[in-house]
Order: sequence, then C-alpha cells, then structure tokens
Amino acid sequence: HSFPPPISPATMFTRSTLLLVALLPIASAFNAPVAMLRSASVTRATCHVPLAHTAQMPEAPVKIPDTFNPAEWGGGGGLGGGGDFKVPDSFNPAQFEAEKKAGAVGLLERPTQRTDPGKKFKVLLFNDEKNTRQYVISVLVNYIPGMDKETAKRITEEAHSTGMSIVGVWMYEMAEGYSDILKSNGLRSDIEEE
Repeated sequence: HSFPPPISPATMFTRSTLLLVALLPIASAFNAPVAMLRSASVTRATCHVPLAHTAQMPEAPVKIPDTFNPAEWGGGGGLGGGGDFKVPDSFNPAQFEAEKKAGAVGLLERPTQRTDPGKKFKVLLFNDEKNTRQYVISVLVNYIPGMDKETAKRITEEAHSTGMSIVGVWMYEMAEGYSDILKSNGLRSDIEEE
C-alpha cells in the first residue's frame, strides 16, 4: 500500500480556514457563538469576513390586520379605494328601498327556479349485459352507505329481471353523488324525482 504524501501544517491550516470561512454564513444564520469559531483557532481577524455580513436574513413578514376599518383607508386614491364608498353602521330597510328605487343600489336577484330542498330523488340502477351480478352487488355494498349484501342482491336481481331497480331515495345532491359513483364503477345509473 502506498500512502499519500504528508500534508504540511501550513496547507492543513489553509484548508481548514477555507472550510471554516465557507461555513461561516451557515454558522451565523444559526447564531453560532463566536467562542465556537475561536475553538477552531479561527477568528474574525484571520477570516477577514465580518460575522454580521455573512448571511443576509430576510426581513420579518408584514402583519396583516385582523380587522377591517374603512376609516383607515383614507379619502381617495392609493390602496384605500376612496371615492364615495361607505360601509353603513347598520341596515335600514326603508333607506334601502328608497335607494333601490332611485337606482343607487345594485341588487342581485335570486334565481326563480330552485330545487326544493325537501324534494327527494330516486337513484335508479339499470340492467346491463357487461357486469356480473356479483360485481354489481359488491359495488352497491362498498359505495352505498347502509347497504347490506342481502339488499344489494335483491336490487341486482330486480334490475336484471325487470330492467331497472331503485337503489335508494335521497336529497338531490346525495342522489346525484351516489348515481355518479355507480357510473364511475361501470354501472348504468340515473336519478329521478320521487
């Protein structure tokens, strides 16, 4: 075995100094005590790198206020919006109606056609020729809450013999969601108002 030639003390000192100078920004970012640096026989004087300028720390983030006070926004221009904008202290229905008639108020009308939240919708399962009965039963049991194997078997048999069966009845959003789940698993499904 051949060993590398010995390193002179001056070369070793230079290498350790360069390594320590390279690590100074990290050490100062973590507020390493100067005594730690001196223990390695290197000080600010020998490094020629002032510790205060080795790492640029970002400024503290700007605090976003917890409350909104329009009075602090100023009278116009800039970020304050300004103009005639005023947040009322209270709501006065009579004043609102007067402003509405004068055309000074923008009002969003509610849509006239809405789904009655009390209406129920049936989730329908249709017979298909590509899925096995066992697969349909497993999808129903796994994805429809409260569905047991016997009920799933009855629904599957009814859909197979008559062409359609009712899986369950829910409010619109729930019925639509369950029908979509059945469709995403390859079954034929739809919803119908009860």
